[in-house]
Amino acid sequence: MLPEIYLNDVSIRKMRQISRYDAPKKQTWQAVVVTAVLLSVLLLIVLVSCQTQGGADGQVGELLIATDRLGDILLIDQTTGEATELLDVYTNDLGTNVGVMTSMVYDPATDTLYAGTGGSATNNGSIYTINLSTGKATLLGSTGLYALPGMALRTTDGAIFTTYFGDFYRIDPADVTNPVSLSGSAANYAGSGMTYDLSGTLYCAGGDGDVNITLYKVDESTGVTSLGNLSYPNVADFNTIDPQFPAYTRITCMTTGSDGKIYGILTDEPYSYLVTVDPATLTVELVGRIGNKLAGLVMIPGNKKPPALAPAAPKGLGAQSGDGAVLLGWNDVFTATSYNIYWSTSSGVTPANGTLISGVTSTFYSHSVAAGTTYYYVVTAVNETGESAPSSEVSDAAGTIGGKGITFSPEAGPFAYDVTSSLPGLGSVTGALDIGFSFTYFGNSYTQFKIYGYGTITFDSSFTAGNQFALNIPANDSYNDIIAVAWSQLELAQGGTISYETRGTDPNRRLIVNFDKVATRTGFGTVTLQLILYETSNLIEIHTTNLEKGAAVNNGKVTQGVEDATGSTAYFYPGRVADVFWLTNDAVRFKTN
Repeated sequence: MLPEIYLNDVSIRKMRQISRYDAPKKQTWQAVVVTAVLLSVLLLIVLVSCQTQGGADGQVGELLIATDRLGDILLIDQTTGEATELLDVYTNDLGTNVGVMTSMVYDPATDTLYAGTGGSATNNGSIYTINLSTGKATLLGSTGLYALPGMALRTTDGAIFTTYFGDFYRIDPADVTNPVSLSGSAANYAGSGMTYDLSGTLYCAGGDGDVNITLYKVDESTGVTSLGNLSYPNVADFNTIDPQFPAYTRITCMTTGSDGKIYGILTDEPYSYLVTVDPATLTVELVGRIGNKLAGLVMIPGNKKPPALAPAAPKGLGAQSGDGAVLLGWNDVFTATSYNIYWSTSSGVTPANGTLISGVTSTFYSHSVAAGTTYYYVVTAVNETGESAPSSEVSDAAGTIGGKGITFSPEAGPFAYDVTSSLPGLGSVTGALDIGFSFTYFGNSYTQFKIYGYGTITFDSSFTAGNQFALNIPANDSYNDIIAVAWSQLELAQGGTISYETRGTDPNRRLIVNFDKVATRTGFGTVTLQLILYETSNLIEIHTTNLEKGAAVNNGKVTQGVEDATGSTAYFYPGRVADVFWLTNDAVRFKTN
C-alpha cells in the first residue's frame, strides 16, 4: 500500500476562469463555486465544441459553450470571450475522461449532444452522445475516419456533416459507422470549423496547414465552393491590447446563434480567441482572448437548459497511507461547492452510519488516524441544490513512511551552479553532479545525482538522455531511482533556468535544485519549483511556486513523486501520477527510509 502525502488547501489548482487578456487563472481541484444560474447552465453545458447547428428564431438566454482538449466543458461569454470551466465529460462509472473532443453538435429536436473524437491510434473518428445532466459519454461507434475535426448538424433531419482533410461526409446518427462520402473537396484543412446558418447554408473554414484564410460553402449535391479569403479588419486595433493576436491562424470551430451571428474559435497556442465570422463580407472580428487552447464551440438554445440538479457522485476516490494519516483524493465534480467525507473503521460506510467530515473545499484531504487500524471512506459532493450520492468505498491504514504536506517555504536564490546550458535539447540529462553529502534514498546511499531536463532528478549513474515523460510510478522501466519533481515535457530552449547549490554545514547540509520559469514545449505554461534534499534526516521536499496548465504536451499530464531503484515502490500524492493537475504555492515532503 502506498503512503500518503498531505497537501496545503491551496495546492492542486485547476483552471476555472480565464481572463480575456491574461493567461489562465487557476483554482484548487475543489469544485467551483457556481451560482444557481451557472448550475442550471452547467448540465446543459455539456453541450460543447465544434457544434454547428442552425439556430431557431425566438430562443433567448442561449449559451455559448466550448471544450478544451482535456474533456472539460467551458461557458464562453459572448461579449468578452471570458471562459468559465463547468463540467467534466467522462466515459464510464470509473470517471475515465473522454479525452480530446475535436467537434460537437447539438440536436435541439432530440435534445441530444453528439461529440466527435479522434486523431489517435486508440480513438479514431468516434462519435459519442453525452448525457446533459451527468456528463457521461456513451460511444455510438467509430466512423472509420481517423479524425473528426469539424461537425455540423442539419436541423431539418438531424444529419451530421463532417470533414477529414478536405473531404466531406454525411453521417446518420443512427448508423455512425457508415459515413456517406459527398461530392467535391476543398483545401486539406477545410472543415475544422463548420456551421449551418439560419438559412440552411453550410459553411466551413479552410486553408493550408495551420492557416485558415478561406471560407467555403458546402452543398451535399453540388460540392464545395470557395467564397474567398477572410479578412481581419480589427486586428490592428486589438494588437495594441494583445500584440500576440495571430491573424490568419486556423479557425478550429464555428457555431450559429439565434440572431444569425456566426461565432468561431481561432486557435494559436497557448491561447484561443473568440471571433465572429460574416460570410457576406468575409470578415473576422475579434471578440476577446480566451486564454487556453479550445477544440470546439456550440450554441445551446436557452429553452433547453435543464433545471439545477444536485451534483454527481465523486469518482476516482483513492487512498494512500503514510505518517499517521490516510490521504484521500478524488476527481473534481465541477458543480460542487464542497465535499463531505464519511469514514468508519468497518466496511460498508455510508452517509447514514459514517463519521462526517464536512465542508472540504479541495479534492484532497489528509485524515489523521491511529497507526495499524484500517479506515473506510466514501465522499459526496455538495452544492446549493443538495448532496450527491456517495462515491465508491476505499480503505487504507496509516503507515510510518511516505509523504505529507508541509508549509510552502522555498529557499531564496540565486543558486551557485546554473546547468541550463547542459540541457540543450529535449530529454537531455546532465552529467554526474555532487550532492555535497551522503544521501540515503530507499535504503541506498548516494553522493551524486543527475538532472533530467523533463523535470526529474535521478540517482542512477547509468541514466542517459531519453524522450519519455509523465509515466506511471512505480514501474520497472528505464526510468527508476528517480525523484519526479514535475515530470513532463519541458523545454529549456523556450525559456527558464535550472540551477543547484548545496548549503549549510555538516551534518545539516541540504541540496537545492531550482527550476525557474521553465517553459513547456508547446508554450502552454511554465514550471517554477524547488527540490530540497536534507542531510541526516534524508527527507525530500518539493516546493512548487507554480505548475501551470498544460505543463506537458502529453494532454497536460505530469508525474510527481519518488520511486526506488527497482521500480517496485513509489510514494506519491493521489492524482499526481501521469495525470493532469496544476499547483500554486504547494509543498510536499517524502520520507523513503
